[in-house]
Amino acid sequence: MSEIQKLIDQSNTAILSFYTTNSDTHIFAVQQDKITLHTCTGQGLNTLQGWISQNWLLPYMNDSQKWETQINSILRELAERLQISELIYQHLQGIEELILVPHILLHQIPFAALPTGEYQEYLGDKFIIRYTPSCQILEFCQQRDNVGKFNEISLQYGTVEDAEDNLPCARFEGE
Repeated sequence: MSEIQKLIDQSNTAILSFYTTNSDTHIFAVQQDKITLHTCTGQGLNTLQGWISQNWLLPYMNDSQKWETQINSILRELAERLQISELIYQHLQGIEELILVPHILLHQIPFAALPTGEYQEYLGDKFIIRYTPSCQILEFCQQRDNVGKFNEISLQYGTVEDAEDNLPCARFEGE
């Protein structure tokens, strides 16, 4: 069993680790009992990551109204480029929770909003989704001490509700 497989605590959970090379994007589907590979051929660094930069990031930074009107079509095309429906069918049967490890510009994508190919269904409808920047960070989070106590000293947390008195519901949220 690999070190990454040991990070999965439920049989219905899978880690999807994305990795883009010059020519392709590889998606490693890691489950407790197996590791499979899904390759998006031709969706390499310039093709996929460049497309994300041109169609997602730049419009978001330069023309947010245009970006908002194109969100659905951009996410639909990205789901096709990543072959989300094939990925689900071939590698994620019986899976209910995904731990996503994006790569490069995929960190900017709201995976929960990617269409699955099923009528009006999104990835967030089909799976519980968690994100981690890397498997090393996931391992660190699982191995660290309980946040509630550190060296037997209870930690106190504070909330700054409305420092400038311009947030009408902040006090309510803080409570």
